[in-house]
This record gives sequence, structure tokens and C-alpha cells, in this order.
Amino acid sequence: MESYLLKNINLPDLKLLKTALDFGAYNGFLKCLDSYSPKDVVEEIEASGLRGRGGGWYSTGQKWNSLKRVKNKPAYFCCNCSEGEPGSFKDRLIIEKNPHLLLEGVAIASYALGVNTAYICVRGEFTEATEILKKSLTDAKAKKLLGKNIHNTGYDLKIIIFRTGGNYICGEETALLNSLEGWPATPREKPPYPAEAGLYGCPTIINNVETVSNIPYIINNGVDWFSAIGCRECPGNMLFSISGHVKKPGVYEIPIGSFTLREIIDQFAGGPNNGHSIKAVIPGGGSSGFLSQKELDITMNPDSLKKIGSSFGTGSIIVMGDQADIVKMTRKLAKFFRDESCKNECEICKKGSIELTYHLLQIEKGEGKSENLSKIHKTIESMKDGGICAMPQTASSVIKSALQRFPHEFNNKIANKVS
Repeated sequence: MESYLLKNINLPDLKLLKTALDFGAYNGFLKCLDSYSPKDVVEEIEASGLRGRGGGWYSTGQKWNSLKRVKNKPAYFCCNCSEGEPGSFKDRLIIEKNPHLLLEGVAIASYALGVNTAYICVRGEFTEATEILKKSLTDAKAKKLLGKNIHNTGYDLKIIIFRTGGNYICGEETALLNSLEGWPATPREKPPYPAEAGLYGCPTIINNVETVSNIPYIINNGVDWFSAIGCRECPGNMLFSISGHVKKPGVYEIPIGSFTLREIIDQFAGGPNNGHSIKAVIPGGGSSGFLSQKELDITMNPDSLKKIGSSFGTGSIIVMGDQADIVKMTRKLAKFFRDESCKNECEICKKGSIELTYHLLQIEKGEGKSENLSKIHKTIESMKDGGICAMPQTASSVIKSALQRFPHEFNNKIANKVS
């Protein structure tokens, strides 16, 4: 099993340009500038089968090909490093430990798209990561690897590091663009989509950190190399953030589709804490919903999880042992969605998330009645079609998954029994 995204990640000096160059940093970008046309790069990425790692799992090459160029308007590229998904902590690892990998990926994507200004949008709380990225950018520009007339090829690329407000909603592309423009981070009505009218009304492509970090390796090693890793439908490795009631929480690089969820938890994270068994697992971050321990033998790829009504999401696995309170966990997630919604765009999201949080809290405290459960079901039904963005649909589906798979936990709380 070959590791490439986390290769050498524990070297203390990997974030320094000299060390990064010793391990091949920017070789892929210089290869593109010397030997590839922008169209060649797009075709290479599309042929590789790389799919976005931000939760949508759309073909990266097809997304790049969707860019609608407009006469007399620039195009932009944005890398989304807001990482607000509950249970996800892998993007910050890349930024802090191997920032030049991310910068090189942004540079290759920008060249391929004919972009001269790119943004890296970092979650506001990631102060140390932001400073590391800024220094790395300065160092790369000093060596003419980024900036003006890169490597004397005539290609100019200005990369701007932007700190978002830290909102979860910034994970939604158009909310991120509004934040970049200085507006509240609220989603936009679509269409038009960002590839046609994004940042400042100009065509814009947005990819997340892990997606971008795969790009230099594809350019350096080729399509056949990448396609041979993982599964045919979704090639490559994935960074899994594993947390909760496990012996070895952390970030693990695993080929997509090569292991079941149970195998990943047992073989990589050491299994559940001593003396405990697994009660539930959230397989792809807080927005992907609950699975019971009976469903853990499913192969971990986006298509398999979709078939059982779940989501691969960001590959952020949250493990809950037999000591976990499912009602409390469900209420915490509902509160998260309530607090992180944009609040002033969609009444259905604002009202629905408040309702869900209130009724779940009543049940958690042992003060709930069957009427509370009935109102939760009605609220889920009202939110299922979504709003301006997918937040209400996501929040309601997460709560619904808990109710479907663990009804006894809620009923026991209502009956004032020990769960």
C-alpha cells in the first residue's frame, strides 16, 4: 500500500522550501510549464479519474472543463481550506506540515485553467497554518517558483492567502465567494454556477485542499500510476480523519475502496477503546449520518455508501462506542447545524434547525414526550427538499439517520429508562 500524500509528513523541516525541493516540490509545476499546454494538463487530470475530496465527489477534470470563459473578464481559482466539517482535521495537517505541496497544486490548477490570480481560503481559526502558508508562499516567490515570470517562462501567478470567518457554511462554494468579496458568508442562488459567474461575477473554479494536493503526484507519476491506486470508480488514496472511541485517533492515508469501514477502524485506528464495542459510526463527517455496527462491513467508497443512504463525505470517521449517548450526539449535531447556518437567507433552515435542537434537547434531558418526537419527524419532512443550499437537507437527513437506526435510544429517553 503506497502512501504519497503523507509521505515524509513527519519530517520536521518538510515545510521549509529547501527540504521540500529536495523531495521534488514544484517539479510537477515546472514540468507543466516546460512541456504541457494548459489543455494538456486538464486532459491529464480528467483522464486520471481524480474526483473532488470535499464531499461532492465530482470529477475534477470535468469541473475544470466547465469553466466558461468570458471576454474581457479574468478567471479565478480558489482552494477551499475552510475545513468546518465535524470530525475533519486533515486539511490543516497538509497546510502545517507540507505547505509547498498545496501551493504547487494550486499553481498547476491555475496554469491549467489560464488563471493569473488564485486564492487559498483558510479557516479563520487556523492561525498557525495561515502563517506557515504565508511564509512558504514568500519563500517560493523569492525563488521565482511563484509570482511574476515564474522560472522565466512568462507565466505570472498571484496567490492570495485569505482567512475566512470560520463558518461551516464557507464549505459551500458560493458562500465562500461571498466571504471573499467581503459580504456575509451566505450561499447564492444557482444558476449561475461559479464556473460561469463566481468571484466578482467572473468564471471561477473551486477545489478543496486534498483534491489539489493530489494534482502534483498525478502530473509527476502519470495517469496509469494514479488509476492503479484505489478502485476503478474512484482512484487514488484518501486521507481519513478518524476520531472518537478508538485506540489510535489520527489521519490515515488509505486507498479508496480497498477496505471496509470495519477494517479501517480495526486495522488503522486500533479498534474501539479497551473493553468496549462499537455502537455507531459516522463515516464521512458530521453531515454524513449515522450507521449502526451491523453496517460496518460496507466497502468504503462514495458509491457504496450512497447506496445505503449514507455519504462518504470528507472521509471523516467518527466512532461511537457502546458508552455513547446517541440522543446527546444527535442533539449536538443539530445544534452545530443551527449555530453554523447562515441564519438570514433561508427561513426553512433557520427555523428547522432551531426546532430540531429544541426537541432533541427535551428528549436528552428526560423531559421529552412522544409529541417531541412527532415534531422532529415533521420538521425533518419540511426540511428534506433543502433551501438555497443543501444545509437544511443535510441537517435533517443526519437526524433522520439516527432516528431510523437507533429508535430505541430515543424511546427509552422519552420513557425515562436508562439507555
